[in-house]
Amino acid sequence: MFTFLKITVWLCSLVLASAAKINDISFSNLEITPLTANKQPDQGWTASFDFTIADASSIREGDDFTLSMPHVYRIKLSDSSQKTTISLRDGTEAFKCYVSQQAAYLYENTTFTCTAQTDLSSYNTIDGSMTFSLNFSNGNSKYEYELENAKFFKSGPMLVQLGDQMSDVVNFDSAAFTENVLHSGRTTGYGSFESYHLGMRCPNGYFLGGTEKIDYDNSNHNINLDCSSVQVYSSNDFNDWWFPQSYNDTNADITCFGSNLWITLDEKLDDGEMVWVNALQSLPANISTIDHALEFQYTCFDTIANTTYASQFSTTREFIVYQGQNLGTASA
Repeated sequence: MFTFLKITVWLCSLVLASAAKINDISFSNLEITPLTANKQPDQGWTASFDFTIADASSIREGDDFTLSMPHVYRIKLSDSSQKTTISLRDGTEAFKCYVSQQAAYLYENTTFTCTAQTDLSSYNTIDGSMTFSLNFSNGNSKYEYELENAKFFKSGPMLVQLGDQMSDVVNFDSAAFTENVLHSGRTTGYGSFESYHLGMRCPNGYFLGGTEKIDYDNSNHNINLDCSSVQVYSSNDFNDWWFPQSYNDTNADITCFGSNLWITLDEKLDDGEMVWVNALQSLPANISTIDHALEFQYTCFDTIANTTYASQFSTTREFIVYQGQNLGTASA
């Protein structure tokens, strides 16, 4: 028994020692471009950059390098497995790359790891390029890192870093809040969808009380709402995309079942304060659109006209899940 244990430990140690970090790698020429006409940070972007491994003579199968990216909500690759291969010009599959951690609403950094698929010690240097889709974390909840990032991003030209070697100036659009409700949503990379709705707006005054009802599966795709994830708070401190930089408790009466969320608020809010709702829901792999239906009924006090008035309306919001893009090439 003791001999078996010793042999097992020795074999495990040998396996662990056989893989090493590739540290002699540099990144450069970062370009970040929008995937669509919407140039807000939380929308789709493409990052393209070059990399150089100056000395490949020590790289063995299983060795890897990792790119750690703060402020990136998630990376999205085109393959459903969320993996991609970097091949050399001679056809050698040099690296298999994958997202080793999606920051989403959980972590500070998104990490992208590439693992050598074969012994590359016969090559002197390896030069390559990579492209993948991503979106940035610029708020929409009270989760620790999303709240921090809500204060980090600003509209207009901004220097954005990916890792500690690359940066690019990105010109972000602000969000216009011209309707009764503002919506935002994105996939997390963990089989779920995170959404944000901002409403109960009272121009020239303050909110007195009311109700809000949200159906998170208006198209009956059997997409369940995670009731334990629901956040209902108020704020009058927003960034350029109307995501809270700080928040207040609402003491709301919340009822959650299936795909439905019912909210009742009986407390007066301060001038300019609005109610925001963040929630997670399941996202089956075959679903490309998510439809929310919202109903509002609430009362406002207009401090200019010195009158009380009621607002009642309903609206729907369709979220479209975009497909990721990626490309990796290398020469040696």
